[in-house]
Amino acid sequence: MSEVFVRQLSRNDRSGKTVQYKYDAYNALCLSLTADKQFVKAISACDEAIEHSPKRWQAYNSRGSLNYKYGKYSNALNDYKIALENAPNQSGIRKIIEHNIKLSQSRVSNN
Repeated sequence: MSEVFVRQLSRNDRSGKTVQYKYDAYNALCLSLTADKQFVKAISACDEAIEHSPKRWQAYNSRGSLNYKYGKYSNALNDYKIALENAPNQSGIRKIIEHNIKLSQSRVSNN
């Protein structure tokens, strides 16, 4: 479903109306491809989301989770730190990202 939405947005690039949706579409694609264990495609989707809105935290968190699952703990830690820098000042969101940072730090120090 996410892939179909991304393709539809790409076809309508010239209209200028799709820009606001691309970040969300690519972030959703990143998450669905990660769940489907298509890690290489998922990284590309995460990168694309970040390219469209580099100051939003969700795609960094998504890519961090992908890197963590893929065993790239240093990359995950970096992504989570950027996510925290860009996260809104809401305790629930910040606690989740801080938890992800701690998990990644423990893996980095054990490797």
